[in-house]
Amino acid sequence: MYLQEAQGIASRKTKISRRHNALLALQKPENIELMLQAIIERGKALSAHTWAKQILYFKQYGPLSGGSLVHPHTQIVSLPVLPPPLLSRLEYSLYALGEHGHCATCQALVDPFVKKFCGLSRTSSRISLQRIRSREVDADIPTAGEADEVDEGSRLVHITQHFVVSVPYASSSQYCMAVAPRRHSADFLDSTAEELADLAEILALLSQAIYVGLDDPSYNIFIRTRPCRDTVKVRGRDVSSKEINSAFHWTLEFRPRFPADFGGFEIASGVRVVTGLPEDHAEELRGFVKDRLNEGAEPIVVKQVSKQSARARRPSTYSAGPVPPPHKLNLMLPAFQKASKQEQTSKNYVFDRQTSKMSAQSSASGSVLRAGSKQAWTKDELC
Repeated sequence: MYLQEAQGIASRKTKISRRHNALLALQKPENIELMLQAIIERGKALSAHTWAKQILYFKQYGPLSGGSLVHPHTQIVSLPVLPPPLLSRLEYSLYALGEHGHCATCQALVDPFVKKFCGLSRTSSRISLQRIRSREVDADIPTAGEADEVDEGSRLVHITQHFVVSVPYASSSQYCMAVAPRRHSADFLDSTAEELADLAEILALLSQAIYVGLDDPSYNIFIRTRPCRDTVKVRGRDVSSKEINSAFHWTLEFRPRFPADFGGFEIASGVRVVTGLPEDHAEELRGFVKDRLNEGAEPIVVKQVSKQSARARRPSTYSAGPVPPPHKLNLMLPAFQKASKQEQTSKNYVFDRQTSKMSAQSSASGSVLRAGSKQAWTKDELC
């Protein structure tokens, strides 16, 4: 456990696994449940600070997730301010409750799916992973043909006794999934032991599904929960804890990340552009989840890779990143290795951008030469 605190500014606690490859797809639900229990305990401790107004819970995995630590970890951050996105979400939740008399999240992410599929109600029992693994029941999930797009049924990915997993109607990215508790609850810290066990199985299942179906993508997981203070000021009005509990509904978002996630239009306008319909993404995700359930939802087993195979894969892994400038390419180094030390000190090496070849040219002064499409550098500049 790594701890870093600065009272009055922010505090962060990071939960780290002992295993370096302890990504969720390789973990048993029991281990993920222990992680969730630890997050709950630390979240309650951080909420006790009088200056803390909001607790953030998030997990980053993969090079595109924005994390700075390669080792798998989960972070908890307490803030002395309310983030603008949370204020906006809280404001809309209060508006929906006042105008329509119901929770917006319940209406958008819970009730349509609970009422339509599998004949499930809020008090019905779920098909557990244990029963699926023991083959007591068939791990069947509604298909796209059974879903009616008019009532948004086809956005469903998975449903259990305590949670509904769906693709949001206005998703923030491709294959983004929202996990909403079926029991109306504003605070993640109020989750029961049964809900944490169910959530652990869902996280294991979803991470396995995208690990296989989307070829182990980077992803972010974060929890949107209510502020930890009893009274919050929204548009100049003090909102009581009772109002927040009635209007707000905590959710977990599972967001895979892909290259070129943000383009020029998104940066300029602040409007997200997502390729594909949420119904299509949900249909694919349902297929991934069903495949994992049919295999018993067992943790992914990673095959051991020999050192020789790992070396062979390095160039392809490196080529996926940004292309380095010509004077930094490793392909140029053999030209210097073949030349003698005397030649290297008395000649400049010219890189032809059109032919991608190196050539040596004499230069008494050792200055940089420029001629049309050719660019010359000295040995020191190239290295």
